[in-house]
Amino acid sequence: MIDQDGYLTFPIYHGTSTLYRDSIEKHGLGALRDTSLFDFGVLARLAELLDAPRNKTDWWQMNDFVVKTMIEQCVSGGGFNFRYGGLYLSSSRQTAQMYARSPKGSEFISHIFLAYEALKSVNPDEASQLLPCEHPLTKLFEKPSRPMLITVNRIQAHALTTEHGNPIDEQLAEMKAIREKTETHLIDVFWQQRNFAFTGTLEPQGLTFEELRPDTRLAIACVL
Repeated sequence: MIDQDGYLTFPIYHGTSTLYRDSIEKHGLGALRDTSLFDFGVLARLAELLDAPRNKTDWWQMNDFVVKTMIEQCVSGGGFNFRYGGLYLSSSRQTAQMYARSPKGSEFISHIFLAYEALKSVNPDEASQLLPCEHPLTKLFEKPSRPMLITVNRIQAHALTTEHGNPIDEQLAEMKAIREKTETHLIDVFWQQRNFAFTGTLEPQGLTFEELRPDTRLAIACVL
Protein backbone atom coordinates (compact mmCIF):
# COMPACT_ATOMS: atom_id res chain seq x y z
CA MET A 1 0.00 0.00 0.00
CA ILE A 2 3.09 2.24 0.40
CA ASP A 3 5.98 2.16 -2.08
CA GLN A 4 9.71 2.35 -1.31
CA ASP A 5 9.62 6.16 -1.53
CA GLY A 6 6.81 6.47 1.00
CA TYR A 7 3.94 7.20 -1.42
CA LEU A 8 0.56 5.49 -1.44
CA THR A 9 0.36 2.99 -4.27
CA PHE A 10 -3.27 3.84 -5.09
CA PRO A 11 -5.01 7.11 -6.02
CA ILE A 12 -7.19 9.05 -3.59
CA TYR A 13 -9.97 11.48 -4.42
CA HIS A 14 -11.59 14.73 -3.37
CA GLY A 15 -15.09 15.73 -4.41
CA THR A 16 -15.80 19.42 -4.89
CA SER A 17 -17.36 21.90 -7.33
CA THR A 18 -16.24 23.93 -10.31
CA LEU A 19 -17.04 26.93 -8.09
CA TYR A 20 -13.62 26.48 -6.48
CA ARG A 21 -11.61 25.32 -9.48
CA ASP A 22 -9.89 28.64 -10.27
CA SER A 23 -8.67 28.97 -6.69
CA ILE A 24 -7.44 25.35 -6.57
CA GLU A 25 -5.64 25.64 -9.90
CA LYS A 26 -3.94 28.82 -8.72
CA HIS A 27 -3.11 28.01 -5.09
CA GLY A 28 -3.45 24.23 -4.75
CA LEU A 29 -5.90 21.99 -2.93
CA GLY A 30 -6.16 22.84 0.75
CA ALA A 31 -4.28 26.13 0.46
CA LEU A 32 -7.12 28.58 1.05
CA ARG A 33 -10.22 28.48 3.22
CA ASP A 34 -12.39 31.56 2.82
CA THR A 35 -13.85 32.26 6.27
CA SER A 36 -16.57 34.42 4.73
CA LEU A 37 -17.89 31.21 3.12
CA PHE A 38 -16.98 28.61 5.77
CA ASP A 39 -18.83 30.58 8.43
CA PHE A 40 -20.00 28.59 11.45
CA GLY A 41 -21.73 31.70 12.76
CA VAL A 42 -24.03 31.81 9.74
CA LEU A 43 -24.87 28.11 10.05
CA ALA A 44 -25.52 28.49 13.79
CA ARG A 45 -27.82 31.46 13.18
CA LEU A 46 -29.70 29.54 10.48
CA ALA A 47 -30.18 26.68 12.93
CA GLU A 48 -31.49 29.10 15.56
CA LEU A 49 -33.97 30.64 13.12
CA LEU A 50 -35.14 27.29 11.76
CA ASP A 51 -35.68 26.04 15.31
CA ALA A 52 -38.22 28.82 15.87
CA PRO A 53 -41.85 27.57 15.60
CA ARG A 54 -42.67 30.35 13.12
CA ASN A 55 -40.12 28.93 10.66
CA LYS A 56 -41.11 25.26 10.74
CA THR A 57 -40.10 23.33 7.58
CA ASP A 58 -39.96 19.67 6.60
CA TRP A 59 -36.31 20.07 5.56
CA TRP A 60 -35.31 21.21 9.04
CA GLN A 61 -37.22 18.41 10.73
CA MET A 62 -35.21 15.90 8.68
CA ASN A 63 -31.83 17.64 8.86
CA ASP A 64 -31.61 19.48 12.18
CA PHE A 65 -29.49 16.75 13.78
CA VAL A 66 -26.92 16.82 10.97
CA VAL A 67 -26.63 20.61 11.00
CA LYS A 68 -26.30 20.79 14.78
CA THR A 69 -23.61 18.08 14.68
CA MET A 70 -21.77 20.13 12.06
CA ILE A 71 -21.92 23.20 14.29
CA GLU A 72 -20.52 21.20 17.20
CA GLN A 73 -17.78 19.83 14.88
CA CYS A 74 -17.79 16.32 16.24
CA VAL A 75 -17.99 12.71 15.16
CA SER A 76 -21.47 11.23 15.42
CA GLY A 77 -22.26 8.11 17.42
CA GLY A 78 -22.36 6.21 14.13
CA GLY A 79 -18.80 7.27 13.32
CA PHE A 80 -19.67 9.92 10.74
CA ASN A 81 -17.20 12.79 10.69
CA PHE A 82 -18.64 16.30 10.93
CA ARG A 83 -15.40 18.10 11.71
CA TYR A 84 -14.29 20.78 9.26
CA GLY A 85 -11.16 22.80 8.72
CA GLY A 86 -8.83 20.26 7.14
CA LEU A 87 -8.72 18.59 3.75
CA TYR A 88 -10.48 15.24 3.46
CA LEU A 89 -9.66 12.68 0.80
CA SER A 90 -11.24 9.33 0.03
CA SER A 91 -9.86 6.06 -1.24
CA SER A 92 -13.26 5.54 -2.91
CA ARG A 93 -14.09 7.34 -6.13
CA GLN A 94 -17.79 6.78 -5.40
CA THR A 95 -17.56 8.51 -2.01
CA ALA A 96 -15.78 11.52 -3.50
CA GLN A 97 -18.34 11.72 -6.31
CA MET A 98 -21.12 11.79 -3.70
CA TYR A 99 -19.57 14.86 -2.06
CA ALA A 100 -18.97 16.46 -5.45
CA ARG A 101 -22.66 16.11 -6.24
CA SER A 102 -23.77 18.05 -3.17
CA PRO A 103 -25.45 21.32 -4.25
CA LYS A 104 -22.34 23.47 -3.84
CA GLY A 105 -19.57 20.86 -3.89
CA SER A 106 -18.81 21.24 -0.19
CA GLU A 107 -20.77 19.42 2.49
CA PHE A 108 -20.53 22.39 4.84
CA ILE A 109 -21.39 25.14 2.33
CA SER A 110 -24.10 22.94 0.80
CA HIS A 111 -25.81 22.69 4.19
CA ILE A 112 -25.62 26.46 4.63
CA PHE A 113 -27.24 26.78 1.21
CA LEU A 114 -29.96 24.21 1.92
CA ALA A 115 -30.71 25.71 5.35
CA TYR A 116 -30.86 29.18 3.80
CA GLU A 117 -33.24 27.95 1.09
CA ALA A 118 -35.43 26.29 3.73
CA LEU A 119 -35.60 29.50 5.76
CA LYS A 120 -36.23 31.59 2.64
CA SER A 121 -39.17 29.35 1.70
CA VAL A 122 -41.04 30.27 4.90
CA ASN A 123 -39.50 33.57 5.97
CA PRO A 124 -37.73 35.38 3.13
CA ASP A 125 -37.31 38.56 5.20
CA GLU A 126 -35.25 36.86 7.90
CA ALA A 127 -33.29 34.96 5.26
CA SER A 128 -32.34 38.15 3.43
CA GLN A 129 -31.46 39.89 6.70
CA LEU A 130 -29.04 37.10 7.55
CA LEU A 131 -27.58 36.78 4.05
CA PRO A 132 -28.15 40.01 2.10
CA CYS A 133 -27.50 40.07 -1.63
CA GLU A 134 -23.98 41.49 -1.19
CA HIS A 135 -22.85 38.70 1.16
CA PRO A 136 -20.13 36.43 -0.33
CA LEU A 137 -22.29 33.34 0.32
CA THR A 138 -25.28 34.83 -1.50
CA LYS A 139 -23.07 35.69 -4.46
CA LEU A 140 -21.64 32.15 -4.45
CA PHE A 141 -25.14 30.64 -4.38
CA GLU A 142 -26.03 32.53 -7.55
CA LYS A 143 -23.13 31.07 -9.55
CA PRO A 144 -23.54 27.89 -11.62
CA SER A 145 -22.03 24.85 -9.92
CA ARG A 146 -20.99 21.58 -11.54
CA PRO A 147 -19.65 18.55 -9.66
CA MET A 148 -15.90 18.10 -9.95
CA LEU A 149 -13.70 15.19 -8.95
CA ILE A 150 -10.03 15.70 -8.12
CA THR A 151 -7.69 12.72 -8.27
CA VAL A 152 -4.41 12.67 -6.36
CA ASN A 153 -2.14 9.98 -7.80
CA ARG A 154 0.93 10.51 -5.60
CA ILE A 155 0.85 11.50 -1.95
CA GLN A 156 3.24 10.81 0.90
CA ALA A 157 1.68 8.40 3.37
CA HIS A 158 3.29 10.11 6.37
CA ALA A 159 1.35 13.30 5.57
CA LEU A 160 -2.00 11.55 6.11
CA THR A 161 -4.11 10.54 9.08
CA THR A 162 -7.47 8.82 9.09
CA GLU A 163 -10.41 11.21 8.92
CA HIS A 164 -10.68 10.87 12.71
CA GLY A 165 -7.05 11.94 13.19
CA ASN A 166 -5.50 8.53 13.85
CA PRO A 167 -2.41 6.92 12.22
CA ILE A 168 -3.27 5.25 8.92
CA ASP A 169 -1.49 1.90 9.46
CA GLU A 170 -4.53 -0.01 10.68
CA GLN A 171 -6.77 1.48 7.99
CA LEU A 172 -4.28 0.56 5.27
CA ALA A 173 -4.10 -2.99 6.62
CA GLU A 174 -7.90 -3.23 6.45
CA MET A 175 -7.90 -1.89 2.88
CA LYS A 176 -5.20 -4.35 1.86
CA ALA A 177 -7.19 -7.26 3.30
CA ILE A 178 -10.30 -6.11 1.44
CA ARG A 179 -8.38 -5.78 -1.83
CA GLU A 180 -6.91 -9.26 -1.54
CA LYS A 181 -10.28 -10.99 -1.12
CA THR A 182 -12.51 -8.77 -3.30
CA GLU A 183 -13.10 -8.72 -7.04
CA THR A 184 -11.43 -5.74 -8.64
CA HIS A 185 -14.62 -4.01 -9.74
CA LEU A 186 -15.99 -4.12 -6.17
CA ILE A 187 -12.97 -2.75 -4.31
CA ASP A 188 -14.14 0.86 -4.62
CA VAL A 189 -17.47 -0.09 -3.05
CA PHE A 190 -15.83 -1.73 -0.03
CA TRP A 191 -13.39 1.17 0.40
CA GLN A 192 -16.17 3.76 0.66
CA GLN A 193 -15.64 4.55 4.34
CA ARG A 194 -11.83 4.54 4.16
CA ASN A 195 -11.08 8.24 4.15
CA PHE A 196 -8.02 10.33 4.99
CA ALA A 197 -7.23 13.78 6.35
CA PHE A 198 -4.40 15.97 5.05
CA THR A 199 -3.31 19.23 6.68
CA GLY A 200 -1.04 20.70 4.01
CA THR A 201 -1.45 21.90 0.44
CA LEU A 202 -1.48 19.66 -2.62
CA GLU A 203 0.12 21.45 -5.52
CA PRO A 204 -2.09 21.91 -8.61
CA GLN A 205 0.36 20.25 -11.00
CA GLY A 206 -0.15 16.97 -9.16
CA LEU A 207 -3.93 17.00 -9.47
CA THR A 208 -6.28 15.62 -12.11
CA PHE A 209 -9.57 17.51 -12.52
CA GLU A 210 -12.74 15.88 -13.84
CA GLU A 211 -15.97 17.77 -14.39
CA LEU A 212 -18.70 15.23 -13.80
CA ARG A 213 -21.82 15.16 -15.94
CA PRO A 214 -24.79 14.86 -13.57
CA ASP A 215 -26.91 13.02 -16.14
CA THR A 216 -24.53 10.21 -17.08
CA ARG A 217 -21.75 10.49 -14.50
CA LEU A 218 -19.21 10.53 -17.28
CA ALA A 219 -16.35 12.97 -17.01
CA ILE A 220 -14.13 15.27 -18.99
CA ALA A 221 -10.61 14.90 -17.63
CA CYS A 222 -7.90 17.54 -17.59
CA VAL A 223 -4.45 17.10 -16.07
CA LEU A 224 -2.50 20.20 -15.12
